[in-house]
Order: sequence, then structure tokens, then C-alpha cells
Amino acid sequence: MLHMIHIYKEKKEEEEKIIRIIFKKVKGSCKVYKKYCKFIMRNNREEENKNTISKAKTTLDKKKMISLEIHIARLEYKYGSVDKGRSMFEDILTNNPKRHDVWNIYIDMEKEVGEVGVIRRIFERIVKQKLNTKTMKTFLTKYLEFEIKYGDESKQEHVRDIAKSFVSRK
Repeated sequence: MLHMIHIYKEKKEEEEKIIRIIFKKVKGSCKVYKKYCKFIMRNNREEENKNTISKAKTTLDKKKMISLEIHIARLEYKYGSVDKGRSMFEDILTNNPKRHDVWNIYIDMEKEVGEVGVIRRIFERIVKQKLNTKTMKTFLTKYLEFEIKYGDESKQEHVRDIAKSFVSRK
């Protein structure tokens, strides 16, 4: 039934009717909440989005709720306010600092915005965490690639120093 939403994408009223019908029939489905939130964000109905999030908190388990919050934060970057999207990612990461997938999504969203200083601060926060070797290597590689593209030699050397320091601690 979710595939029908794509058919009516251009016709907002029909799309909303289908989403509401599905919403009533499939309570507790993260996919339905995501589709509905996307519809709401595309149509600039922010107040309704808040109500939907509140409702989702009562019907979704924690893992699905985090997935929905990530989705909404991404939608904020695309359809709403970048600052609000940042705030949502910060809230998610405050409560789930070990969710490396969220850190990666956050970095990717910021790369689309292109604010180099913000991206650097995120990388610095990540590499200060206690991470296993594989995860640290992944983030340091991404950080170095970022600095090669946007930074200068001193910034690249800074990342290499972090890597050397990490290796010497292990």
C-alpha cells in the first residue's frame, strides 16, 4: 500500500488521504511515520510534524523512534531549517553518542550544506571519543579525506597527529 503514495505525489489531497488511511491501519509502522513526515515537511506543515512526533513516541519502540528522528532531521536539512536539523542531530547524539551511523549521517548532511568549520568541529568531537580501532580508522580516514579536499597542509597534519596519538595509545 505504501507504493501507492508515489502514484499520488503530485496530487496532495489524494496523497494525504492515502497516507491517513495507511496510518490508521498500520499503527506503529516506522515506514508509515517516515512517509507521513516527509509529506508534512514537503508541504510546510511544521506544527503537524510536532504532533506526529509526539504520537510516534507513544507507538514506536526506542530503536524505531531513533530511526524516525534521524529521518526527520534529514528532512529538516532538505525541506526545513538546517539549524533545526543540526539541533535534532545534536539531541540524538547527546542521548546516543556511540551511534556511529548517526555521526556519519550528520557529517554527510553537513557536507551537503558545505560549512567547513561545522564539519571540522563534528570530526573533532568524534575522534575525542573512545572508539575501537576499526571505527577510529574509518573516521580518521574520512577526516583526512575531508581535510585534503577543504583544508591546508597544517589541517592534514593535525589529523595525522591524531592518528599517531591514537596508535601510540593502543
